[in-house]
Amino acid sequence: MQDYSLLSPLIERGNTVYFVCDLPQRRVVQVSNSYQQVLGSSGIDPTADLSQWVSRLHPDDWQYLCREFATVQPGDLLSDKEVRITWADGSTHWLSVQADWVFGPGGLPYLSGQVQDVTATKKVALNAQKFSTKKDATFEILSHDLAAPLVNAWQLSLVLKDILGGQASAKV
Repeated sequence: MQDYSLLSPLIERGNTVYFVCDLPQRRVVQVSNSYQQVLGSSGIDPTADLSQWVSRLHPDDWQYLCREFATVQPGDLLSDKEVRITWADGSTHWLSVQADWVFGPGGLPYLSGQVQDVTATKKVALNAQKFSTKKDATFEILSHDLAAPLVNAWQLSLVLKDILGGQASAKV
C-alpha cells in the first residue's frame, strides 16, 4: 500500500474537498479539512449527518445528483457534475462533483469523491455568454437596419447602370 502522507498538505488545505459517505447510514465518514474553505462550512460538523450538507444544496441540484448517483455503477466515475450550494452568508457558489463507489471493510459500499469550487470559472462563462448574446442582438439589429438602405443603393446602381449603359450605346 502506498503512503500518501506527502500529499496531506495539499489534501487538507487545497481548493478541493475529498470525502467518503456512507449513504445507507446517511452520514459523512471522512472529509478533508479544506471543506471549511471550499464549502464555507465552519458551522457544520465535518462528519455530520448527510442531511446537514444536503440542506445547503439547491433543491433542483440535489434531485439531479440523486439521479446521477443512481446511474453510477462500481468502477464508473461520476464526473464533473455541477451543482449550486448556499454559503452561510447567503451567497451561491458552484461546485463540481466527482465520485465513485468504493467498498470498505466487510464489502460495505461507500461513496468516495471530491468537490471543487468552480464559482469563478462559472461566472466567467456566464459573463461571456451574456456578452455573446448582446453581440448577437447588436448584429441582428444592424443587419435589419442596414438591409433597406443597402437594397435601395443596389437598386439605384442598377438604374444608373441602365441609364449610363443606354447613353453609352446612343453615342456609338
